[in-house]
Amino acid sequence: MPDHLSSIAHVYGEFVHRPYFVIVRSHPRPGHERFDQYNSAGLTELMLSVVEHLTAGSPEYLECMCELDAADKARIPGRTRRYVSKRREELYAEDSQGLLPASVEYKGYWFNTNAKHTQTRQIIQLVCRACNVPYSSVRKLKGFTGDA
Repeated sequence: MPDHLSSIAHVYGEFVHRPYFVIVRSHPRPGHERFDQYNSAGLTELMLSVVEHLTAGSPEYLECMCELDAADKARIPGRTRRYVSKRREELYAEDSQGLLPASVEYKGYWFNTNAKHTQTRQIIQLVCRACNVPYSSVRKLKGFTGDA
């Protein structure tokens, strides 16, 4: 386990209203609480920032993401796309292979970037599951009011 992962307490996401963002709450040392907020103009950058923060590029967590995603796809009727895969060609169904150029590679793993905010949230939930870090809506974060 990457050292930083043991300090991560929770991940909170806002994918209901724009601007979409993610907050990673951690305890880097006793008595200290830290909140890192990730927001960007693009969902791909937001997703990759959180994946990088949680996995620190560790292949075991990225591989776990692939395994969990493959199992989810097999379990959910009608789901035709993968969110992450070791092989780019496995991201999309045969009739959607034209979307492959929209995918992005990170540390040897391919991510589906033809995604809306709901799928971006699912990818972030997937990385949280792979890293065994709790995920909740930002509305569960103590003190969050939702007012801009």
